[in-house]
Amino acid sequence: MAAQLKKHSADQLRGITAYQQMKGCPSCGETRFRVLETRRQHDAQRRRYKCDVCGHRETRYEISQESYEELVQLRRNFKTLSKILIAQRDNEVLDEVADDKSEYQCASCRFYKESTSECSLDIPECGTEDAFDCSSYIKDK
Repeated sequence: MAAQLKKHSADQLRGITAYQQMKGCPSCGETRFRVLETRRQHDAQRRRYKCDVCGHRETRYEISQESYEELVQLRRNFKTLSKILIAQRDNEVLDEVADDKSEYQCASCRFYKESTSECSLDIPECGTEDAFDCSSYIKDK
């Protein structure tokens, strides 16, 4: 590759200094953790690091401060929205359970006789709260 004759841009200089800086390795702790490669991505820079001592490799994605603040705000909004949706869903489930208990299933059961208001299987709990989870219940078509 030919040498660059024009002056380096600020972005290029930032990349060059990143290659020259050595950091502490997260694996062995030695200050021989250096940048192997830098690539620009959509809103970030991907840097690949390698330790010269232990060979540990790592990839890091660096984003701008504005992108980071936007991400934090989006996470807060998502957490709030999920709490609202979960609470709403829980309330709907509780309402359904309350509705189901107030209307006993006996009236819509195949074994229920409307003329006598009794169960043809002679289940004594017919029409009471205890009949809510009747094991003999078959929905009438």
